[in-house]
Amino acid sequence: MHKDIVWHEHAIDKAARAEQNGHKAFLLWFTGLSGSGKSTVAGALEQELFKRGVHTYLIMSVMDSVKD
Repeated sequence: MHKDIVWHEHAIDKAARAEQNGHKAFLLWFTGLSGSGKSTVAGALEQELFKRGVHTYLIMSVMDSVKD
C-alpha cells in the first residue's frame, strides 16, 4: 500500500457486518463496451441475489466521457 494511504479502523468491522447480514461482503464490477448489456446483467443479478436474501446495492456510473 502507498505510504500516503492510511487504513482507518471503523466502529463496525467486516466480521460484525457479515454476521448481521448473514454473508461476507463482495463487489462485482462489470466492464465492457457501451451497449454490451452490463446494466441489464447487473440489474438481473441484483434481483436474483435479493430474492435469495443477499443484501445488495447497485451503483450505476456512466464513464463514457472518460477516455485514455
